[in-house]
Amino acid sequence: MLMKMLLPFVAVVLAFTSVRGQEPTPGAVKAAEKLAEVMDIKAQMSNGLEAMMPMITNMSEKMKLNPTDAKELEGIFRTWFTEDLDHSKIFDETIKLYAQNFTEEELAGLAAFYESPLGRKSLTALPQLMKKGAQIGMAEGQAKQEKLRARLEPFFKKHAPSGNP
Repeated sequence: MLMKMLLPFVAVVLAFTSVRGQEPTPGAVKAAEKLAEVMDIKAQMSNGLEAMMPMITNMSEKMKLNPTDAKELEGIFRTWFTEDLDHSKIFDETIKLYAQNFTEEELAGLAAFYESPLGRKSLTALPQLMKKGAQIGMAEGQAKQEKLRARLEPFFKKHAPSGNP
């Protein structure tokens, strides 16, 4: 059960950390590095664990864990996040991702925006807004979970391997 709950999260992390496509130009990489500095992406990455906490709390609730076991689960995630994830690799791959998807000029424009008062405000407000938005989406998804299960049931029955209804 725990693995079923973890698989979507792990898939997102792996998708985020693997970058495909053509190599970015050195100028685009330099512009992406400037953007990362302006956006303080390293600090945002460090705060990534806190963004995961609602999912971990939700997992604890679904598993009906007592407070001690819930704290242990949280500790496992904290250790994994701080000790096992290669934050330098994630940062480098993020730089590459930006450099592959934006031109040097676009990256410079983004950096200029994030240096503006509105850009600074958005850097402060957006992580909390995204976290709250994710919580809203998670709550709505949970509330409608039975409807999804009912919609999926005929599909799974139709595609069940022979002999396994």
